[in-house]
Amino acid sequence: MLAPIAPAVANANNPAMRTARLAAWLLALATPATVLLDAAGWLPSPDAGMPRWLWTFAAAAVLVPGAVGLGIAVRQPRNAVAWILLVGSFLAGPWPELVGARGWSLQIGRASWPLLYAWPIAVAFVFPDGTLLSRRWRWVAGIGATCFIGFMTVAMFDRSRYDHPDERVRNPMAGVVFPHWLDWIWVPFWFGILGSLFAGAIAIRLRLRRSTGIARLQTLWLAWAAALIPLGLVGCLLAHVFLGGPGSVLFAFLLVLWSVYAPSRR
Repeated sequence: MLAPIAPAVANANNPAMRTARLAAWLLALATPATVLLDAAGWLPSPDAGMPRWLWTFAAAAVLVPGAVGLGIAVRQPRNAVAWILLVGSFLAGPWPELVGARGWSLQIGRASWPLLYAWPIAVAFVFPDGTLLSRRWRWVAGIGATCFIGFMTVAMFDRSRYDHPDERVRNPMAGVVFPHWLDWIWVPFWFGILGSLFAGAIAIRLRLRRSTGIARLQTLWLAWAAALIPLGLVGCLLAHVFLGGPGSVLFAFLLVLWSVYAPSRR
């Protein structure tokens, strides 16, 4: 059974709370729907590069955060942690394949990989009560969000060829002329994303020092799970070298699965 994330419990008879719970259910169901459609090959642009043996692990890593978020949203619809998990679960799924054109699907999928790290960092900022540490942290969160959005926007203009087995798919940006500053503007955004990782670690440390009881225990487990990120990145690199792209994706998905499941069960 999930431990309570915040001290306040929403009134079940409040119409706004009922609407929020309904929205949470719809968002939570949208994620397994896209996963099942992807597994059945019914999406407009199915991913031919993911082997079938990887689907089970990837599906578990995508669905578990959404299930945890739904469990929190049913009890506390106003808790930001719940909605971050619900949205993050959907964005970690095969939603780019809903785009009909294969080229655009690949382009969106290639540009949106930072989302795999964005929502866990957002959880670190507001865990466990759904609020930031202070008003000053609004600037930190705002700068981090700007860097993620800016990097993904610039990445959408990438004109390079796609990896195997999609190297023959035409890049929709091929042949388009862009300003020369797009070749380097991603660098400050990338460093901003890297800085947000450290900011998330600092937020967890400060939250751990200030929390007590069940909140401290949950934050402690989140801190231990977050400590696996460097190990996970090394694992992704090794898996990419020895197992290829699908292996590295597996390591990343398993890392997200554990980092969300462990603290929410304590």
